[in-house]
Amino acid sequence: MFDKDPRNFILKEIKRYKRENIYFGKTFEIVKKQHSDIPSERILKNILIEGKNLEFAEIQEISKETRYTLYFVFSEKNGIRYSLTFRDKKVRIITVHKIGKRTLKKYYKKRFKKLGGIKKIWGII
Repeated sequence: MFDKDPRNFILKEIKRYKRENIYFGKTFEIVKKQHSDIPSERILKNILIEGKNLEFAEIQEISKETRYTLYFVFSEKNGIRYSLTFRDKKVRIITVHKIGKRTLKKYYKKRFKKLGGIKKIWGII
């Protein structure tokens, strides 16, 4: 399936689906209320399908379901974290969070550094 880094595996799986087969677990209006600073639904789906700037991915087994957490980093100041799963021949986006500079710096020091092969934005790695 994949070695240490599941990014390529997850991107191949996502590219098998059409844009219409990607949906949010909650309605997008509810997601937008919870996180008013996220972009539009179309932009979020494009980011996911294109797969550019995918910095880190992790797999979690939660209650007999496999969840994938994807971290897209656009600059040293912002990024987006998706939590998704594959259900019924569709991609279900569970949550979307914007990531700021502080959180990114913390992730680079702890979470991303463990696996190696990550961009050198702050000279941490």
